[in-house]
Amino acid sequence: MQYHVFIFIKINEHWENDMKSITANIGEKIEVKDNNGDVMGYFYFNPADPDIIRRCNVVQDKLNELTNSISDKGDINELEKVNLEIRKQMQFLLGESAGDTFFRYNSPLAITDEGILYAVYIFDIIYEFIRTEVNARSKKVKEAMEKYTRKYSDD
Repeated sequence: MQYHVFIFIKINEHWENDMKSITANIGEKIEVKDNNGDVMGYFYFNPADPDIIRRCNVVQDKLNELTNSISDKGDINELEKVNLEIRKQMQFLLGESAGDTFFRYNSPLAITDEGILYAVYIFDIIYEFIRTEVNARSKKVKEAMEKYTRKYSDD
């Protein structure tokens, strides 16, 4: 059997001024604020992305590895390598500008008032945010599935 496919394209008279585009839903735009309420930046987050949990686990393992690798000597070159790698991990987790957003005013290796690394403090906040959002999304999906399957099980 032979099929013929016809594609009709409307050509605009001024086609060189029109740009075709694709719109992709990349998730929610999350605003990041400092403790004074000032906006530090943004990142995009999709709680339906099944890869986010895997990335969280990878980053958590890498962060533990990096923080344990810092020697007591505090070699400046070693610290800079760890600093850059932590920023890369943040970008891996949340996207291209996340490292700059979260570490704009403090180095990942700064020590908080609680005595922990700023990177650990930030990642703990992000992990909790992701966990909460993913759980809320999972609950909605479960409720929708139960509602859908309920009408078939009541027969």
